[in-house]
Order: sequence, then structure tokens, then C-alpha cells
Amino acid sequence: DFIQRVDFFRDWNDTGVPTSCWLGAFFFPQGFLTGVLQTHSRQHKLPIDSLRFAVHPTSETDAAIAELPVVDDGIYIHGLFLEGARWDVAKGGLAEPRPRELFSPMPILHMEPVTAAPGQHDSERGRSLYECPVYKIASRAGVLSTTGISSNFVQSLCISAGTESPEHWVLRGTALISTLSD
Repeated sequence: DFIQRVDFFRDWNDTGVPTSCWLGAFFFPQGFLTGVLQTHSRQHKLPIDSLRFAVHPTSETDAAIAELPVVDDGIYIHGLFLEGARWDVAKGGLAEPRPRELFSPMPILHMEPVTAAPGQHDSERGRSLYECPVYKIASRAGVLSTTGISSNFVQSLCISAGTESPEHWVLRGTALISTLSD
């Protein structure tokens, strides 16, 4: 895993900003995502606390061969895994995991900074959204910081709950994991 992280950043340094960023490569992914919001905030002269990410899953799962359209705003991220659910590309939402499947790959996500009031989430064309927590590692254990947030928690992303209610996924403990091995 360490070698893959080094290779990711070496490629970034040698060839420029990648089309899609591997979130698991970052020691502090919260800082990277905040930096994306801060860049958008400065470009559009908006207060950073008025911004959040709108998440748009693509149909691509392999960043090495994905042909992604260039985006004006935001970034693509990859390398996340769903625990307690899987992503149904055809229906564009969460679905029950396959038998004996602990983790399923999440497709590449377009993270688009958008303006929204605190606590406000768009309904994404009438679909119910699940506020899915993102963790660095699967154990979900971490040290509480002085702000009261676990060092393992990255942030929550609002994704389509599919045909189930968001409460269903809360009860299943559904989460996104950026690194499967510690």
C-alpha cells in the first residue's frame, strides 16, 4: 500500500494533476477535500462554509482505463469501497450487497462543490439521499480530536439510497472505506 501511495504522488509530480485522485493515498484526506472546496471558494468569491460537495457517481470503476469527461468544477476520486451495501450502476443507487461480499468497489465519483445552506441537501431528482460516512480504514476506530471528531472519519457524502430508505442503510451500518488494509 505504501509503495502504491508513493507511486501515485510520483506520477502526480511527474505528469501533472491526475484525472482522478485516489483518496486512500492521502494521509489527511480531509485536508485535500477542504482544499478543493477552498479553491472553488476563492475562484468564485464564495464563503467556504457555504459550500458542500454534490456527489455524482460515474459508471467507471477503474481509474487507470476510465475515459472521464473533463470537469470545470470539482474533482474525480476513486478507490472507495462500500461496506454493508453495493452500488447498482444501472439503477444509480445503493443496493443490497451480494452474498459473502463484505466490501464492494464504489465507482469513480465526481465531487462537485455547490452552494448550499448548512444542513441542506438537494433531493437529486426526487431520490432519497443517504448521508454515507467515509472512513479511512474499515475498523472505524480512531482517536477523538479536540473537535470531537474521530481521526478515522473523513466526511459524509450524500448518495442515492436506491430503492430503500436512508434509515435502512443507517441500520445496516453502510459506510465508504478508503483503505481496506491498515
